[in-house]
Amino acid sequence: MTKSFDKSLCTSIAFCATCSLVALDGDGKPASISKSGDPKWNIVMWMDHRAEAEAEKINSTSHKVLDYVGGKISLEMETPKLLWLKKNLPQSYSSTREYFDLGDFLRWKVTGSGKRSVCTVVCKWTHVNSPNGNHWDESYFRLIGLEDALPKIGNEFSFPSDSDMICPEAAKELGLGKEVKVGFSMIDAHSGVLGMLGCTVKGAEESSGGQGRLALICGTSNCHMALNKDSCMVPGVWGPYYGVILKDLYLNEGGQSAAGKLLDHVVMSHVAYPELLKETGSHG
Repeated sequence: MTKSFDKSLCTSIAFCATCSLVALDGDGKPASISKSGDPKWNIVMWMDHRAEAEAEKINSTSHKVLDYVGGKISLEMETPKLLWLKKNLPQSYSSTREYFDLGDFLRWKVTGSGKRSVCTVVCKWTHVNSPNGNHWDESYFRLIGLEDALPKIGNEFSFPSDSDMICPEAAKELGLGKEVKVGFSMIDAHSGVLGMLGCTVKGAEESSGGQGRLALICGTSNCHMALNKDSCMVPGVWGPYYGVILKDLYLNEGGQSAAGKLLDHVVMSHVAYPELLKETGSHG
């Protein structure tokens, strides 16, 4: 039996989410990015694949920021999606005043802070973070025709261990205390890596010299994610992303984009699936 959670004991919260693109208008309300103009459709899901041509156009530039995504950007990342919106829904694109990654949007909703997490902007927006500082490479945005997007995606950032206070309205709505801190937001798979840092395998630390950890995060996709104190650039592998999970470590990421969902499809297509579902009452 699940025990009820005593919210009075909560001292901090944080958000993780898929890398979905959230659009807001000048009043901080949903901005439509749909042909219908309906503002309830203001999010492009991470798995949206409309931006294939835009990703190919970006990759044809061979800009140096692409080195950090294995040489080719994925159509599931944010700049191909922005380029698709600018080309296909120009009115919606121009009327949007702020673009958030979903985790950053949720954090903004409960704190009012517009700081973007380096986890989201580095891993999915081509932001450059290094031990010497962090910045947007404006030459990349000019080259692909998105220089006008930079003011809409923010120039203030949060880092691992950063926090802000929850705003009174959010505290009341969530039933939390007014002194609750809201931590650094993360991509869903990356928060899974953070959760695994306490896991150890006997002898593994000694045999590796403590140099790296590999986590396999499974969901709709499978993500193989390794932390290391040294920068390691590998063709076809995302990263190295500096300081996106822990401040002083680099992350490399690879995997299979739809592995979990394909497994679901195989299971659900089996002739015995309807009967098993009926017996168990649960897909899991």
